[in-house]
Amino acid sequence: MLPARKADALAAAEAQLRLRKERIHTMMLIELLALLVFMAMGFAFVSRDEALANPVRDRIARLENLVAERDRRIAELESQARSLEAYNRELAESLRRLIDDPDRKLRANAGLVMLPKARLDELVAENRNKTELIAARQLENKQLRDRLGRGGSDLPNCPVASGRIVEIQAYGDGGYGVTPLWSADAAPAASRVPGLVALTRAGRLSRAEFGRFAAQVKAWGATQTPACIFRARIVERHGNIERFKQQRRFADQYFYTAW
Repeated sequence: MLPARKADALAAAEAQLRLRKERIHTMMLIELLALLVFMAMGFAFVSRDEALANPVRDRIARLENLVAERDRRIAELESQARSLEAYNRELAESLRRLIDDPDRKLRANAGLVMLPKARLDELVAENRNKTELIAARQLENKQLRDRLGRGGSDLPNCPVASGRIVEIQAYGDGGYGVTPLWSADAAPAASRVPGLVALTRAGRLSRAEFGRFAAQVKAWGATQTPACIFRARIVERHGNIERFKQQRRFADQYFYTAW
């Protein structure tokens, strides 16, 4: 009888052990399945985020390419405009010497050469064509700026001198000083802009005096084809930042300024 009871007890213990093992295996399988589900959900979210991010990256890349192409084209146009301006200055000087000669001839001892009237007419026509080309390049430059939404700086730089035309000093009493930045070659063209030379020769200017001369400069630019505006550099000669901001806003009515 005793051995039979021991056999039954062993069998029951083995059965209970098998049940525990099965439960453990079942729990492990459940946990593994849950982990796989969470991993699948994570991969799905990551894939979705990448899919959403790709159009944004593509758009940014397209915009960067457009800006780079815009900058390259503007630089090319400005280089062409400077070359044409230099050629026009040389031609204008030759024509001036021809007109000023009392005999309407170019004297050899003055370091000049004689030109037949047909060649003079040809040079005049070529000069007129170069002037039209400069206007066309300026218009194309403006159209590029408008297309790219340059905001307050959409007008092209006036074709008098490359770069910034003057430096504006803002003083603590609210007044201004103006220094020319144009080259010697650009001096004849600058002298033909109303108010520009006077602005740089007047010394210390009150706000009203600065505005009067600067308004003449801006009005000249508005009459050009296409309309243009000069670039200027502005610097502060005092430590009051709020006053300087007001002075710069006033100057911005007449120039595109950079600090």
